[in-house]
Amino acid sequence: MWYVLIKKVLINKTTLILFQMNSESKSKYKNDFLTARKLVNEFDPCDLMKISAPTDEYDSLTHQLISFLYAKKSNQEIKDFILYEIENHFGLINPNGFKDPDKSAFFTNLDEFIINLNKI
Repeated sequence: MWYVLIKKVLINKTTLILFQMNSESKSKYKNDFLTARKLVNEFDPCDLMKISAPTDEYDSLTHQLISFLYAKKSNQEIKDFILYEIENHFGLINPNGFKDPDKSAFFTNLDEFIINLNKI
């Protein structure tokens, strides 16, 4: 098992489960994170890498995506989360508002990114 359950905490009617990772889990998470970081930076959903942003610019997104993978979230849930983050975390226009061909290109790249992400 990857994680050892420490305790369950009830916060605002939401159950938060705290886990402690063993050394094997930490190593796997680190490797998965670095692979995901590379994929996210190559996908570059906000075009930040094109303007020489630091490689850790998308790390908050990457950590969440790894969590989604470990929780076996659907591709649609991952896609919805990325779109939400683009608009609400990074403050950019939701790509659903793009016009073609930019809209089609973005969503093709997003679908390819999610396929590659699921290979982790």
